[in-house]
Amino acid sequence: MPSLHRRQPTMMADLILFDLDGVIRHFDPAVLARIEIDFGIEEGLLPTEAFQGPRFEAVIRGDMTRSTWVEEVGIAAGSTAAAHKWLANRGTLDPTMTAIIADLRSAGQRTAILTNGTDTINDELRDLGIDDLVERTFCSAFIGNAKPEAAAFIHVCEAMSVHPTSVIFFDDTELNVEGARQLGITAYFFNGPDVVTSALGL
Repeated sequence: MPSLHRRQPTMMADLILFDLDGVIRHFDPAVLARIEIDFGIEEGLLPTEAFQGPRFEAVIRGDMTRSTWVEEVGIAAGSTAAAHKWLANRGTLDPTMTAIIADLRSAGQRTAILTNGTDTINDELRDLGIDDLVERTFCSAFIGNAKPEAAAFIHVCEAMSVHPTSVIFFDDTELNVEGARQLGITAYFFNGPDVVTSALGL
């Protein structure tokens, strides 16, 4: 894993909290596009069925298993095979972000992930090779609350024994950033690793 070899952070916190998808892990839209073509599915139908409405709310709150979610997405989109193939994709890691987080942890900084994810999050992180990247990973499917709800952030703070005002948070969704700020968390909208290096003085 590459190292930043930069100076130590000038702005530290009791906990630095990261979103997972869109920050550390990314999904290539070309993968979805190819599956849509191969299975003859209308463009955008799979993500619409997967990420909008009560079905998505249920799976990220732990009220539905990932396996059931995938099946239902496939049925709604007209191809369970396509849904299984698409949602089996683990994505790819941002090497700059994994290096930043590894360096922070090596320097003694406490770090964690808070993701709106499903009940397979532990398998996903292991498959990606980052199950020990941060001190702890928190997933909405196990918490029972999802970002931007205050309860999701409070759960993390209580579990890590930190006060919200001593936490720095990075997320690529504005609503999640705003939800964190309402609790006094110092939150930044993530649109690239430069946001993190600038905020932390790296």
